Amino acid sequence: MDFDNFVLKNIFLTQAIRIFFIGVISFLTSLIISFFTIELLKKIKLGKKITREEAPIFSSIHSKKEGTITGGGIAFIFTTIFITFLFAILDKIYGGFWSFLNYFSRGEVYLPFLMIILAGLVGFIDDILGILKIGSKNGGLGWKEKFIIYFALGFFVTWWFYVKLSRDHIFVPFIGDIDIGVFYFIFTLFVILGSIHGANLTDGLDGLLIGVSAPAFLALILISFFNNYFNLAAFLTVFLFSILGFLWFNFYPAKSFMGDVGSVSIGVLIGTVSSMLNVQFYLIFFVFIFVIEALSVIFQVLSKKIFKKKIFISAPLHHHFEALGIAEPNITFKFWVVNSIFCGLGLIIYFISKLL
Repeated sequence: MDFDNFVLKNIFLTQAIRIFFIGVISFLTSLIISFFTIELLKKIKLGKKITREEAPIFSSIHSKKEGTITGGGIAFIFTTIFITFLFAILDKIYGGFWSFLNYFSRGEVYLPFLMIILAGLVGFIDDILGILKIGSKNGGLGWKEKFIIYFALGFFVTWWFYVKLSRDHIFVPFIGDIDIGVFYFIFTLFVILGSIHGANLTDGLDGLLIGVSAPAFLALILISFFNNYFNLAAFLTVFLFSILGFLWFNFYPAKSFMGDVGSVSIGVLIGTVSSMLNVQFYLIFFVFIFVIEALSVIFQVLSKKIFKKKIFISAPLHHHFEALGIAEPNITFKFWVVNSIFCGLGLIIYFISKLL
């Protein structure tokens, strides 16, 4: 039996092997690229600045982290780009086995691939401006500029689905597809912006965002895989294993922070892919910690505005636990566990609702 016939007769097995193999290559590549990226960032002195004026509690807790290299998230974005183009080029030159590994398909990968590049570019510019103290009060893009840029990214993705692909329905667990017409545009835009903002807020402790988003990506990979979107599953696996490679240097005590270049790309990718797969509602489970972190900030702001009183010592929520004296790795690990449990619950609900 030749290779092509074997692939056709054992499609799920061969695709699983293919995806895992690509993931291992990505992880090893990310380890190497992350190491050299961090060394390069050290040489050009891209160290984190801790601002003290607006967040005294946060700055007192994190003052020891000042000078830690930031912007390291560019390593896993570069790894993803490198692996993607490497397999595509080898396929073009040699074909055969490399065609099997190549996952760079227009229908499944072009859009999320473009979004992580655009988001990463915006995030990296913000990180550089912050370090150089150019721009807003403490350096970097101001919240208005960020909102406009993130809105533009979300608008583009939403426009693509609503106008180009004529999407106007959402999948609701145990109910099925519901046509919501023009409200689809508003809903999907909210999902993209919420995902970006949630990821940005969660990226506040060493290794926290990666450990929280990893099970979310795994859930999206499984959903892609069992819906026969094998190229999308492969692309997400490359990104997942790339961020795990960077986690080697990002876990406590972090040698490098990912910066906005990493957190924004993670957020936009989760929002974009969940919209591609029409599983936006499941983000309540897949990124449960994003939701909790965002709500903690919203409630904190509302309480201060209305009641002139804080609910939390510091927001978002992980800083509240830090202020209570709980060790950073302890908080990080528990947040990982909680989000993994909710991801598992979300997957169970997804597959049951699909079977009914």
